[in-house]
Amino acid sequence: MTENDQPLTNEGGTMRASYHGFGFTDQYNVDRRFGGNAGYKAYVQQAHAAGLKVVQDAVYNHVGNNHWILQDLPMKSWLHQWPTYTNTTYKYQPITDPHAAPSDKRVTLDGGFVPFLPDLNQQNPYVANYLIENALWNVENFGIDAYRIDTYMYNDQPFMNRCNAALLAEYPRLHIFGESSVNNVIDQAYYTRNKIDFPFKSNQPGGLDFVLEGGLLGALKEVGTPAATGWDGGAQHLYQTLAQDAVYENPSKLVTFLDNFDHDRYLSVIGDDFDRYKMDLTWLLTTHGIPSMYYGTEILMKNFKDPTDAEVRKDFPGG
Repeated sequence: MTENDQPLTNEGGTMRASYHGFGFTDQYNVDRRFGGNAGYKAYVQQAHAAGLKVVQDAVYNHVGNNHWILQDLPMKSWLHQWPTYTNTTYKYQPITDPHAAPSDKRVTLDGGFVPFLPDLNQQNPYVANYLIENALWNVENFGIDAYRIDTYMYNDQPFMNRCNAALLAEYPRLHIFGESSVNNVIDQAYYTRNKIDFPFKSNQPGGLDFVLEGGLLGALKEVGTPAATGWDGGAQHLYQTLAQDAVYENPSKLVTFLDNFDHDRYLSVIGDDFDRYKMDLTWLLTTHGIPSMYYGTEILMKNFKDPTDAEVRKDFPGG
C-alpha cells in the first residue's frame, strides 16, 4: 500500500522490485497503482460505510534502500551502521534471555533484516519522532482502525512503547498487534501486555499468535495417527498452548491464524485433507483471540514456499 518505488533487487535468487511491499520509499505516499492517497482514503470510507474495518500494515524497523531520506542521509546515526554489512541472526532468544551476551542482543536488534532494507535507528530521537508522527498522521488522515506491525521484535522496544502510547492516547479504540515470530508462549508474551516479571514491560495490546498457529497445525497433522493418542500428541499441542493464557493480560486481543505470507499455505501442509481443513477453520474461528484468514484460504488456495516465498503470495485467481 505505501509507496515502494524500488529498483530490482535479488530476493531469494529472483530479481524483484519489493513486490512484498515492505521497502518503503515514502511513508507519506500510497502507491499510485492503488489510487494514491485519495484512493486509499476513499477505500477506507467505503469499507466503513459497509460496516468493515481496515487494518494497515506498519513497518518501523526498516525502509527500502531507495527511500528519499537515504539519498541525502540527515545524519549517520539515522541508520544502524556497521563496519561491514551485518545481518540480524533472526534469533529472539537474546532479547528475553537474562544470561544473553549484549553482542548477541545487538546483532538481533541492530543487524539488517535483509541487505536491501536499511535498518532504522529508533534510539535516534529524530528517527523516533519521524516514525511516530507518520503513524499518527496515517490514522488521522485515512481513518484506519488497527495497525499490524511488521517485524515487531526487531524494533527498539522502548521506542515501540512510546509509539504505541502516542497512538492509543489519541485513538484509544485503535488495535495494535505486532509480528513476533517465536515458538513459545513466554517469548510471545514478552511483546504484549503480560503478567510476567520481565525487566522490560511491553504496552502492546495484542500480537500475532504464532505459538497457537504451531499448536493448531501440530494437532491437525497428527489426527488419525498413532501420535495423536500420545501424552503430548494430537490435540495436546493446542491444549498445552491455550493452557498458558494466564501469562497474557488479555489473550482475547491476540490475532490467530493458520498461515500467512511467510509460511506454507496450510491446506498443503495438511496434505489437501478437506476434513482437516474444515476442522482447523472451526478451531480458528472459535478459539481465543481475533481470527485472521490469509487471502485465498476460503477458496482452497495452496502451495509451498518452493523455491521462494512468491509461491504462497500469488495473485488471487480472477484478479
